[in-house]
Amino acid sequence: MHLASISALTTIFSGAFAGQFVLQGRDSVVQRADPILNPGEISQHAHVFMGSNGLSNDVTYDSLQKSTCSTMGNASNWIVEDHSMYWHPTMYVKAKGSDQLLRVPNNGHNIYYNDHGASPPRDPFEFPPGFRMIAGDSQMRGAAQNVVPGNSSERQNRQNITQWICHESNPTGSLPQGTFGGFPDMAGLSACSAYDGFNGAIHFPQCWNGNDFDQANPTAHMEYAVGDIENGECPDSHPTKLPHIFMENSFDLSGINGEWEEDTFMLAQGDPTGYGWHADFYNGWEQGILSKLIMSCVEDGLGPECSPFTLGGSVDNCTIPLLYNEDVDGPIAGAPGCNPNTTVNPAPPLQPCPLGTYGGTDTPVSSDASDSSVSTAALASSNTIVAPASTVGLSSDSAAQATYTTASSSATSSTSPLADSSSAAKYTHTHWVHTVVTKYVDARAEPTRRAVEFAG
Repeated sequence: MHLASISALTTIFSGAFAGQFVLQGRDSVVQRADPILNPGEISQHAHVFMGSNGLSNDVTYDSLQKSTCSTMGNASNWIVEDHSMYWHPTMYVKAKGSDQLLRVPNNGHNIYYNDHGASPPRDPFEFPPGFRMIAGDSQMRGAAQNVVPGNSSERQNRQNITQWICHESNPTGSLPQGTFGGFPDMAGLSACSAYDGFNGAIHFPQCWNGNDFDQANPTAHMEYAVGDIENGECPDSHPTKLPHIFMENSFDLSGINGEWEEDTFMLAQGDPTGYGWHADFYNGWEQGILSKLIMSCVEDGLGPECSPFTLGGSVDNCTIPLLYNEDVDGPIAGAPGCNPNTTVNPAPPLQPCPLGTYGGTDTPVSSDASDSSVSTAALASSNTIVAPASTVGLSSDSAAQATYTTASSSATSSTSPLADSSSAAKYTHTHWVHTVVTKYVDARAEPTRRAVEFAG
């Protein structure tokens, strides 16, 4: 694998190369998992995963330290001290001659770490254990607003957070590039055949407020710099600079050449605009390593001048676990989960749907502490199997158990497989995949998600 050219990305990646290194590699698995937003359960939409093989239903910094390999490194070998994970939404196109979707495969990822930005850095200049963050906004369907954050007097150039480029010259001789973060006009282009294909790039925020990650407000702890989002100063509300991460992800349109309708891109969350491009980072770096690498490396790769690190095995031999097995490649009727194609901006928030659901609308779930009711539409169907309440952790929560019992009674009607005793054999072959009860069970109004079991 070769390092992607940065020259075509000057509008969003403008910093000097001192104090920078780049991880290169590949993805390993595609599935509806999201250890940040949906820990321990199926996620709303499908993601492409790269990095360490520490993915599980309960990802923590400590659990990542037990990972044994990574799909990211110096393009050939992983870095033993790096156990971090990264993921972004899958991309789909319309299959030629049909209304079904095909997944566009990826063919490489570049992840840049640098010290860009004008604010004082955290000491030590690394992410704290347990740190994770999200870049971009999955619900956006239009150009971002260049807002003034915190007590600052200067706007953020938020329209530079994301960028789409097709590496294939159009009739004018230029590379088709999206405006303000959306998909480019791809009329007449089918392969983006020059290196590095159809590229979706994104900046992560690097300004931290010093607080821990909050599951109820997962982006509150981080902000982008004002003015130039990469090289500007951090806002007063988030004064501490952390390492800046910039990610390039290459999509291989040539791998499905002739199989898809041109200019029919859609991200996994039902986004046909590209403005909802986003990515996630879960820190797994061993403490004391990252800051030395950033400060010692002066080239784009991991050269000999970089602070000592340990090379592991081949990135091609590392496999990230598959937690949720369903067809994510296609041809499929719609994007996996309940993710209808929409240009409404912002798109409405959607709940995770059962394994094997494609493109449908979601079933809202109550999260009001005073309301123990729950929509049972997702349960009252012929493909639903419900486990006993005692096996889903409800025995100590009477209100949630009552809600669960109400939902279960719908699912065990005459239309349910449970009405037939032979369906009991299916029990051991199902997956814990969907939340149907959300209860606030402590003084912090922290949602506790309760799982039921759907046929897999």
